[in-house]
Amino acid sequence: AARRPPPVAARTAQAQKPSEHGGFVYQQVRARGVHAQHLRAVRRQVEYYFSDCNLRQDWFFHEKIHGEPEPGWLDIGWILSCPRIRNVHRATLDDVLEALKPSTLLVKQAAGSHWLRRGRPLPPLVEPRPAPGDEPDWYWSLHPTTARAEDSGAVDGGAPALAAPGDVLDSPAGTGRELGSPDATGAHASSADEPLCAGCGRRRSRDLFSKAQLTKHRKSPTCKACVAAGGADVGS
Repeated sequence: AARRPPPVAARTAQAQKPSEHGGFVYQQVRARGVHAQHLRAVRRQVEYYFSDCNLRQDWFFHEKIHGEPEPGWLDIGWILSCPRIRNVHRATLDDVLEALKPSTLLVKQAAGSHWLRRGRPLPPLVEPRPAPGDEPDWYWSLHPTTARAEDSGAVDGGAPALAAPGDVLDSPAGTGRELGSPDATGAHASSADEPLCAGCGRRRSRDLFSKAQLTKHRKSPTCKACVAAGGADVGS
């Protein structure tokens, strides 16, 4: 005869049985579930940074990906210092590496760091890079050892020298964009009155939002581009 399952009381007692580490089985299971959920959120955020939706607008990441010493790869230090990874998810290097194991993004170790890249070419930029010396203030806050061209003269025929990826991991509070992430308040902001997109974290012109987003979702609107790309729940 088939064995009958234990009564509910017995199953509950078994689930609450102390483990060898002094905790309870159900607490350990819950902890594993929370950690897995955390890793999924981290993976989705990092994959968003490498998505066409973001890279079409992110000249900063384009610059870092094309730069030395590993052209085509992005130093993971820039990812770790993005405000959403650092301040919201509070992810460590180990968290990011573990989160990316099932991802299509490529990971390697070189030059004393971990590097990431996507498997297909970068999309063309919709928002071009500012001319050397005309970068916004947040850019210079990320490269404090590099003076503006008008302040100290140009380097190599006019182009300002750039810090190596990962050299600067923090920017002063209130300077806007931090480390190329599309999620810092004030990123690419031309005016404090422009709505902040909950999808890409950029302040954008009001005509780039639907009327419903500016009324029904006025506290956290999502621009038309992010709604179309399905990025509203990633960069928010």
